[in-house]
Parts: sequence; structure tokens; C-alpha cells
Amino acid sequence: MGILIILKNMSVILLMAFMGYVLYKKGILEENTNKKLSALVVDLCNPALSIACIIEDKITATHQEILQAVGISIGIYGILILLGSILPKLLRIEKGEEKFYHMMTVYTNVGFIGLPLARAMLHGDAMLYVIIFNVLYSLFFYTHGYFIMGKKKERTEIEENAAEKKQARHRFSLNLGMISGIASIMIVWFELPIPEIIGNVCIYTGDANTFLAMILLGASVAAVSFKQLFSNKKLYGFLGLRMLLVPMAAAFLLKAVKVDQNMVLAFTLMLSMPMASMPLMLAERNGEDTRILSQGIAISTVVSFATITLVLGIV
Repeated sequence: MGILIILKNMSVILLMAFMGYVLYKKGILEENTNKKLSALVVDLCNPALSIACIIEDKITATHQEILQAVGISIGIYGILILLGSILPKLLRIEKGEEKFYHMMTVYTNVGFIGLPLARAMLHGDAMLYVIIFNVLYSLFFYTHGYFIMGKKKERTEIEENAAEKKQARHRFSLNLGMISGIASIMIVWFELPIPEIIGNVCIYTGDANTFLAMILLGASVAAVSFKQLFSNKKLYGFLGLRMLLVPMAAAFLLKAVKVDQNMVLAFTLMLSMPMASMPLMLAERNGEDTRILSQGIAISTVVSFATITLVLGIV
């Protein structure tokens, strides 16, 4: 992808995020508002965007290419799981913290940030491959992710009920995204017609996604304290490897085996995303200390503007 195109698209993203930063500092966006808007993005706009991409873009991917994308996505997650076991040991992370670094290695924010960002930068078949990657994210997280994080710790009944309700809401949100993703793939696979009214509803709803997601991203950056950013120096080495080296290596490997350029761009972009909030929510449910995950999300989100531009510029 040309560097000028990347800089142009990232400038648009950065300006929208800056709007969110300013709105948060002025008190227009605050914690409760952000939670409600986040639910709107995850529960409605993201699923609608998956369908809208299939309707608006010209999808030319063959059945063989769709299956190849599924296979590559599974392979990528398999390699990430392996790296999740290796990187903490290389960085000499304390044993009790290894699983948090493992989760941050495997699960990046491919949905809430990745999908709208991809929509702003990619088109056509590339968006279909992004959707496939998101579907595989859900399948791996609710199997492998739950296994890695282990059992819940003992907590009070009130804490347990609150955590269960929160987790149930998030399971519902994730399932909506997975359902819409699978539906998008089925629409392409079987060349299913979509009624115009339903199609337009998905398009108009999906159009709001990028703006809402980016202003919320800016608001989350505004809420981060400098103390939080610089309190864990080990994270910087980890994030340098995960957000720069891993996506670059993946891009070069995919190119070396002659994978379609749309797949290279889609998977490289998804691998460049900042850390996801899902592991944090799972850790909260289990009564774990979430400081490392919180710091990882905050730092990776702040630096992602630069790292994504750098990675795609090289690819």
C-alpha cells in the first residue's frame, strides 16, 4: 500500500480520534456515555458494517480463496498461540503474569477498532478477509482464551453477580458480531440476494461505525494518565515485538508464499491492532489483577497510530 494513501487515511482516523480526545477533555464524553456508545458500536454498528461491506463493495473472491483465507486465519492464530507461550519467557515475565502477556499476544482489537479502521483503508475482497479473521477471533477466544485464563477466584456474591451480568452482555455482543460475520460469508459464498430495504439499513447503520469507534478511541486515550503509560517498562519491549515485528514478519511470509495482496493487507492490518479489551473483561470476571492488561491496552492504543502507519508503509 502506498505511503501517501496510508498517511491520508491515518490522518483522517487521527483527526476523528482527536475529536474524541477533545470531547472527553471538555466533559461531553465521559465514562457512562462512552460505555453506552461502545455498546451501540459493538451491538449494532459493527454487525451492520459486516453486512454493509458485502453489499457496497465488489466481492470477487472465489470459494477457494475464501477457504484459503479461513485456513490462513487459523494458521495465524495457531502461530500467535505458540508465540504467546514463547514471548513471556524470552522477556522473563514473572510466572503469575505470563498468561496476561499470552492473551495480549493472541487477541488484539480486531473488532471494535480493527473493523472500522479496515473499512476506512481497505475495500472489496480485503474486507471479506477481515470479517473472516474476526469470526475466527470469536471462535478462538471462547475456547482457547477461556482455557488460558482458567477458573474464577472466590468473590462475594454481589461481585460475582455483577461480573456475570457484564460477561453475559459481552457474550451477546460478541455473538452478534460473529453471527453477522458468518452471515456475510454465507451471502458471498451462496450469492444470496439482500432486500434493498435491509441492505440500506445495514449501510446507513454501518456508516456511523468508523466515526463512533474513532471518537471513542480518542476518548480512551484522553483518559490515560502519563503515570499509567510509563509505569511498566517491560510492556514496551513486548509491544515492540507484538505490534511491529509480528505483523511485519507475517506480511513478508505471506508475500513469500504468493498469497493474494488483499489477504496480505487484511491480515497484516488485523495483526497490527492494539490490545483487545476482551481479555481484560475475562480477567475481571475471574477476579484477577487487571493492571497489566489495562496498561497494555492503554499503551498499545496510544502508540498504534504510529505503528500501524509504519507497518503498512513497509508492507
